[in-house]
Amino acid sequence: MASDAFRFPSLQETLNHPAYPGAKWNLIPDSQGKASVAKDRSGPIDISWQIHGHGPIKIVLIMGLAAGMNAWQRQTCYFGHQHADRYTMLLLDNRGVGASDKPLSRYTTTEMAADVLEVLDQIGWTAPRSLNVVGLSLGGMIAQELACAQPGRVQSLSLLNTTAALESDRPVLETLCDRLALLRPKSVERVIHDNAVRLFPQAWLARPDEAACVPSPHATYRCGPAPPRARARTSAVTNPGEMLLRPNDSGVDLSPTSTEAMAEAMEKSLHLNGDDDDSGEYRRFGSNYQRYQAEEATKHMPPNVFSLQGLLCQLAAVVGHRKSASQLRDMADRVGRDRILVVHGAHDRMIGAVNGEKLIRMIKPAVGLIIDGMGHAPIMERTEWFNELLETRLAACVQMGSD
Repeated sequence: MASDAFRFPSLQETLNHPAYPGAKWNLIPDSQGKASVAKDRSGPIDISWQIHGHGPIKIVLIMGLAAGMNAWQRQTCYFGHQHADRYTMLLLDNRGVGASDKPLSRYTTTEMAADVLEVLDQIGWTAPRSLNVVGLSLGGMIAQELACAQPGRVQSLSLLNTTAALESDRPVLETLCDRLALLRPKSVERVIHDNAVRLFPQAWLARPDEAACVPSPHATYRCGPAPPRARARTSAVTNPGEMLLRPNDSGVDLSPTSTEAMAEAMEKSLHLNGDDDDSGEYRRFGSNYQRYQAEEATKHMPPNVFSLQGLLCQLAAVVGHRKSASQLRDMADRVGRDRILVVHGAHDRMIGAVNGEKLIRMIKPAVGLIIDGMGHAPIMERTEWFNELLETRLAACVQMGSD
């Protein structure tokens, strides 16, 4: 019935929601820094990175278009905090997003993979068969390039909702209109809504918030408290629906809840504003859409991780990505097909399922899955299932040793 149709909450409603201050989980890294890379290529470029956990299994997470490392927070919490003794995770902001530099230049997935490899070299992750590389969307394209360049360092390779070369299963005109829509000025509220309906099935967006493994500052390893509501209200914009996308390339942390402040608060068992009436616990939103809306809203408020210039440069890398069947077969031979996982959503509206099907035919991985009913972001839409799948694959690949 029409009365049962899901009503998308306004951005202002979400900014005022009790859960909003904790939309971005304060998962305090074990170490962090910036690596200066590409000095002899297109740089130098500073790439921001974090390490979570201290276990023997090393995971490298590479995010997709215009998304920062915080988009992995469900996996960061599970692998790098709840199971910190088993896993060590490297998160990074690709060039063009977050706290990394956002130069105006020609981005390619080959260059972006070289950025990741230089970060790995600088933090000392250089051993053979030691890297469990996970890439989503654009991140999966970068992961392909990394595996082609250094197959001997890869312990496992997980390619999520990505492609060897972007193809559309929709009419050319419709695809072109979608691409041009990215350049049209829109309010932040409209951008978030439009992205959500492309990324996720509407049935999932309408369901009650089901974010897995919501952390607790009292029980989760190295988890700071959620900022108190009073502070969040003062940072809300007056007219969020009218706020337009604008570049912010400073990369400066302007928030009052920086990592250092949170670490100090956690050590002293204090809340950041000294208010003992607030437990600092993380709350749930009214729907999956509202949680996604809140997480995306944090990209457009201090400290901004979004840059229109960075988006366009990264988009050029997506369009220009090309790996031939022979290149991917050679990579799979050298990495080992038993070490490769390819997953794609049958209902992916960003990168159609035809791309995942073709990638599976090219690589012939040990595990190739086209999941019915799933959209573009299994790390959010099917968090528990994905975390369990990845954990199972990691265990199997560790058992293979370095052969």
